[in-house]
Order: sequence, then structure tokens, then C-alpha cells
Amino acid sequence: MSTADVERNAPDRLLKPAEAAAILGVTTRQVEDMARRRELPHVKVGRHVRFRRVRIDEWIEDNER
Repeated sequence: MSTADVERNAPDRLLKPAEAAAILGVTTRQVEDMARRRELPHVKVGRHVRFRRVRIDEWIEDNER
């Protein structure tokens, strides 16, 4: 899934790891590992991990050097 595809979706929709990975330019595995280590803000929905776009953007700003 491309970043453009993610952008077209509702801004408050929870993102799947692959969508968050597309935004960050990393692999899905890296996103899942970062969430597991609590480095990347996420929401647990049952056994699934989901991400809010606004939190991803804030995380990017907070970690910019």
C-alpha cells in the first residue's frame, strides 16, 4: 500500500502495521517491533496492533533531529 493510498483514507481511521510502515518508509516487521518495544505509539485491538495517523505524525516530529 502506498502512502498516497493511506492519505486518501479517513484521517481518524486506525492504520494497520503495513500502512504505518508505508508512511514511515520501513518494513512492517520494523513497525511491529517498534510497537512491541513501546517506541511507537499504538493501540491494541484485541490481538491486533493499530496506529493513529496523528500519533505517527507527532512521533515523527518528536524524533526529528
